[in-house]
Amino acid sequence: MNLKSLRRLLAIGLVAVAGYCWGTPSLPQNDDPTWQDISSIQWSTNNGATWGNSALVVGQTVEFKFTMHKYKDGNHYADLVKSWIDLNGDQQFQASETLLFGTQVVNPIQKPWRPDSVVNQSFDFISGSTTLTSAMVGDHFLLARVTCSDSLLSTALGANYSWDKQWNSSNISQFGSYFSPTAHYGQGESELVKLTVNGNKVPEPGTLALFAAAMAGVGLSRKQGARV
Repeated sequence: MNLKSLRRLLAIGLVAVAGYCWGTPSLPQNDDPTWQDISSIQWSTNNGATWGNSALVVGQTVEFKFTMHKYKDGNHYADLVKSWIDLNGDQQFQASETLLFGTQVVNPIQKPWRPDSVVNQSFDFISGSTTLTSAMVGDHFLLARVTCSDSLLSTALGANYSWDKQWNSSNISQFGSYFSPTAHYGQGESELVKLTVNGNKVPEPGTLALFAAAMAGVGLSRKQGARV
């Protein structure tokens, strides 16, 4: 079993323990993950203090972390990651449901073409925060994709694309809009995770304090009653 398979097996095990499973809808196609793959999808409900695959409930604010692994550096301008979540539970991914678009420029200058180098590095990308509301109760799917600027632009521009256009500032500014949840890319990987949002709201700190005070009062009254 190779390292990639082992990482995926461990990730599935962690998700299963947390009560979740990997989503079953068909993933968009990527041909080769050698230059970038997704090694981990985790989330945090405590401002990044801890990351994992814990249960989610209404009232929490959640951030998602995507770890991209690169075995080879590649002859391209940038490696890209983007994620979508079907917040309305329709299993469709819309532009308005984008959680993250990040770029990790690994080789800012790659001219002329040269052989790939093995780098075996990982990079973390963290989404913005999303507060879970009662309207989100139920099952949702989160899609994460990684690819490179070469694959992205060759798909988006078609016959108008050439390799050196990756360094064109006008194309760089469009990376986010070009990145599709359904397109076929020559490099990269896609992962889909199922999220379940429960309806039990997280008590506010003030509510917890009142509850603690009330319990303390009950305990005190019981002690006083026992002394009578």
